[in-house]
Amino acid sequence: MPQKAIDEEKRTVRGTIFDIQRFTVHDGPGIRTAVFMKGCPLRCPWCQNPESVRKTPQMTYFPMQCVGCGSCVKVCQQKAIRSTGKNLVEKINLTLCNHCGECAVSCCSRALQLIGQSVSVEEVSDTVMKDSLFYQNSGGGVTFTGGEPTYQPEFLTEMVKHFKKQGLHLVIETCGMFPWDSVAEALSLIDIFYLDIKHVNDEKHQRVTGQSNAIILENARRID
Repeated sequence: MPQKAIDEEKRTVRGTIFDIQRFTVHDGPGIRTAVFMKGCPLRCPWCQNPESVRKTPQMTYFPMQCVGCGSCVKVCQQKAIRSTGKNLVEKINLTLCNHCGECAVSCCSRALQLIGQSVSVEEVSDTVMKDSLFYQNSGGGVTFTGGEPTYQPEFLTEMVKHFKKQGLHLVIETCGMFPWDSVAEALSLIDIFYLDIKHVNDEKHQRVTGQSNAIILENARRID
């Protein structure tokens, strides 16, 4: 494939994130930007970011913020939202909901929010590189977290290569549940690994997360 075509293909690689937090100081050395990626193979009951488990965007509802304007019911073409007599949202039928986000756009009080958005590497970079001076002066950089960053291997790899070319310090927070070869190139460029092993006992690990820890422990041995 010609180099021009390869470069064009890289520009079209997209992934799903649910947040980019600037000026974080707890996710690695220095001042950092944390990129929160959607999707995780584990189902930990204590998950700090349960909205990250599903890989695709999803609708969420915060009932205390609903002001009863009824705009969401009017714009929902799937008829997935049921309201009370005072227009307060009573229920969202997730079987009917296609997570298009139109109701969230119409919601003036942000009671309805679409968690997750499709972005390109360049779009993430536009936010991350705003603070490049802070990274340089503090020894900071970018932290890939989630969710499980390796759950989107192609997108993670392209982001890692992009930011490494910018000279940034890179950290990944991972549960370790991934095929090594799928992200080997990205991992070779990571400066610090934060590996969160849920339990070393396989039976207990399966009971609380729904997955065996065999591949996790194998990957832990490969990180040097």
